[in-house]
Amino acid sequence: MSAVLFESLAVAGMLLGIGVVAYLTLSRVKSALRRRTATRYGRLVKRELENGNVEVIAIGLTGDGTRTMEKTYVAKALDPELNNAFGYSQTARIDI
Repeated sequence: MSAVLFESLAVAGMLLGIGVVAYLTLSRVKSALRRRTATRYGRLVKRELENGNVEVIAIGLTGDGTRTMEKTYVAKALDPELNNAFGYSQTARIDI
């Protein structure tokens, strides 16, 4: 891949808010969800990508289940606490 194309893709990814995090932590996800004061809990969805990275979608919800926000992370690895939140599932609920 040419350097110009790679830089263009990197800039496009940053503009879209997509970037690869080396190590995604539960505290980072919770911090993002707390930015919306109405958020009471989060629903997380995990998907393993073909390139070995992990995609985590964090959805903030109010007490009655109304969506307050959504943020997608792509990470090389998840910290043990975040990994434990998922257990053996691809989804998790976390309290804020």
